[in-house]
Amino acid sequence: MGHETEKRRLPVLPGIIREATTTAETSRLIGSRCTSCGRTFFPWQPVCRVCMRDGTMEETALSTRGKIDTFAVVHVAPLGFKAPYI
Repeated sequence: MGHETEKRRLPVLPGIIREATTTAETSRLIGSRCTSCGRTFFPWQPVCRVCMRDGTMEETALSTRGKIDTFAVVHVAPLGFKAPYI
């Protein structure tokens, strides 16, 4: 006799993701784009890390495809989390 595992939603920090509100939409990560040099960052940045200009960042929904530049494996988890996780 099999039983279906219930999907559990984990909390997400505010400002990280724009949730889809209809089935026609796709949830997207929220980043920022510099209107001066055109670079895009995740997570959202208040100041451009490339040209260092203040007041040039605008919120942008990121693509559903991308390239991972770096990641971390956490071996010592905070209370309520199981280690290791990426």
